[in-house]
Amino acid sequence: MRVSLLRTILWRSYCFAQQRYAEEKELLLEAQKLDATDWRWPFELARCLAQQSQWEGALRYGVTASGSANAPPKVHLLLADIYANSGRLNVLRQRSAASAFPSSEPH
Repeated sequence: MRVSLLRTILWRSYCFAQQRYAEEKELLLEAQKLDATDWRWPFELARCLAQQSQWEGALRYGVTASGSANAPPKVHLLLADIYANSGRLNVLRQRSAASAFPSSEPH
């Protein structure tokens, strides 16, 4: 399985560089089937769709990637970019405010 994932990563990089987004998307979906817990696949799917201005799909995959416990900061940066480009920056602000100021109950 590791060799298969490595091939997928390398071919995906080539497809992205060549702007062959349909092929890239297929490869990433296949990689996600092989390793559904990895944050990289939804992140790369979000990036692929964002390159094509497909903001709704990019947002869906970006949110999935950001939900991973080990997602690096670049996932959240991409998600912020997607929110901004999709016209949903206010949703991001609401999420940030909700997590920064959790509701507290009186003791």
